[in-house]
Amino acid sequence: QSHNDVVQKVLRKARKGTRVVYVPGNHDEAARHYIGVDFGGIAIRDEAMHVTSAGTRLLVTHGDRFDAVVTQRPEALQFAVQNRPTLFPGPPLVFFDVTRGMVERMELPPDATGAFTVIEGQRTVSVALDLHPGARRVVLVSGSSPLDRTVEGFILKLVEARAPGMETLSLRGLALDEQLRRLAGLPADSVVIFGYYRADSLGRSMVARDVLDLVTRASAVPVYGASETFLGHGIVGGDMERPSLIAERAARLTVRILRGEAASSIPPLEEPARQ
Repeated sequence: QSHNDVVQKVLRKARKGTRVVYVPGNHDEAARHYIGVDFGGIAIRDEAMHVTSAGTRLLVTHGDRFDAVVTQRPEALQFAVQNRPTLFPGPPLVFFDVTRGMVERMELPPDATGAFTVIEGQRTVSVALDLHPGARRVVLVSGSSPLDRTVEGFILKLVEARAPGMETLSLRGLALDEQLRRLAGLPADSVVIFGYYRADSLGRSMVARDVLDLVTRASAVPVYGASETFLGHGIVGGDMERPSLIAERAARLTVRILRGEAASSIPPLEEPARQ
């Protein structure tokens, strides 16, 4: 009843000459078929410009209308692509925190652009082995999500390229407690590379930096990583990827789109973001 009372008051105002603009949304999407039509003094519009008593101009739209959709990481991009017709059929896509290889497996629309993470030339394994010339094995710590497995596979390739035949030990698939136990017992001629940790062996979501805190405290040998977000969490160092720089690049692309540039005319950025 309270909802009906509000509607009736609005209708009375319209009958008495108040300009009423109805902007339909996703909960009353059927009304969007009548955009541009006036019913009983009520204008149905996709958007409206409201001028306040102070002269401020306000653009009024419904909350489900977007000028651009920005996604981080491949899972979010895949979700956006698969559900775009239902959730946001109009606006262009801007992606970041994905590699070109990840995107090539998706069917991106022509109005998608973004900032790629460039992994070619990554030197974290080389940094670790250069600083520990007596190392005889590289121990890999990662979670069990698809992204975790992908990152670990890339690290294994880096080890083989830098030191063919070097012994590698992967702790992926073990329970976190068991990973920590094994790290505590590593011989001195080992180095640890922390990959990524989105999920544990039971599929539970994890925060990589929280796991890294546990890893660096437990490990008997130095731990290296490849993200600036890992600094301050116990790693010795590495060839630091800078997610903040990649996010900034994606933000600049989004601003270009908001200023009227067509996303389809903006090629994705593909530059290293390491230090």
